[in-house]
Amino acid sequence: SLPVQTDVGGRYSVLSPVGLFPASILGIDCGSLLGGAAGVLQEFADLGPESLPARLASIYLSCFESHRIHAFIPYSDCLYETSLWFSQLWAESLGKRFDLDGNEVCAGQTPVPCRGPADQHSLLQLFMEGPPDTFFTFLRVPQEDTPLSAGGLPGLESHESFSYLLGRSLADLRDAETEATATALSQRGLPVVMLELPDHGPRTMGALFMLLELVTVLTGLSMNIDPLDQPGVELGKRLTFSYLGRPGYERSDNEGAV
Repeated sequence: SLPVQTDVGGRYSVLSPVGLFPASILGIDCGSLLGGAAGVLQEFADLGPESLPARLASIYLSCFESHRIHAFIPYSDCLYETSLWFSQLWAESLGKRFDLDGNEVCAGQTPVPCRGPADQHSLLQLFMEGPPDTFFTFLRVPQEDTPLSAGGLPGLESHESFSYLLGRSLADLRDAETEATATALSQRGLPVVMLELPDHGPRTMGALFMLLELVTVLTGLSMNIDPLDQPGVELGKRLTFSYLGRPGYERSDNEGAV
């Protein structure tokens, strides 16, 4: 039995038994995971508006209306699925038709999960020369230091055109691409946030999960919308059950086929 509080939505459940049970099976140190999250909560409780969650939420909020797209770009393959999780967190929490007073606001900022440096070559052209409507969050984390010569790429020394890479590593190359892409977007006049992670261990990831969850909640409440519900998802669920003939989910006259 894995008790889960009924008010914890799926996208916020990563640090609940929903996420901790499979994490423990995988051998992840859940104590460190929760410890990292607790540290972020404590900083927010102690520093309030001066804490990292509050400052990051303020930055995100300032560009929420002016930039309708939020590209989330980890420069680490193992963190790509974190960008998929953030996309659900951001879209489902902040894409709301009504505010807390019942006014129709149709709020939302479309998240785009990216993989650096792959999407640096597939999407950067659009970001650089297309509509200036995208906000960027980069995640940078230390990489494995694999040399580009002396066994890393045999024969590199014999090609003069590659001489500038001698003594460098794949980590150097990825760091240079991260910095160059962020700088290019910034020079284009687009807003860029760079989050530097010391590693991708459980304590750091727990802190990152809690940081992004707090930022999302703070951003939603600042816009007077409920960041914890997902009413737009429920109609699709009900119609799915009705199409499958589940008792109690018969379609009404105004829910006919498209």
